[in-house]
Amino acid sequence: MHSCDISRDVKKTLELKDISPDDSKKPEPIDNVWISRYHKWKIHSFEEAVQNHRETHHLTIYNLPNEPIKAFLELDMQVRIRRNLCKIYDI
Repeated sequence: MHSCDISRDVKKTLELKDISPDDSKKPEPIDNVWISRYHKWKIHSFEEAVQNHRETHHLTIYNLPNEPIKAFLELDMQVRIRRNLCKIYDI
């Protein structure tokens, strides 16, 4: 008989804490070169991250100009709706 392995069917949602430890108590880096163990991680804007990727994968550096970008994106999909439950109309 085969044992039923349900662990392969379980999908895990990837969260930021799984990628990066909590570094909120670490100091901000004061230079463009720092040891990530002792300082906060740099959070780039999307535009800045794509530009950095283009620079490092340029023909003169890694020579991988068509390399895909791997990114962790966190989106705020909450909508703030102002609701007027009761409107008064003058007729």
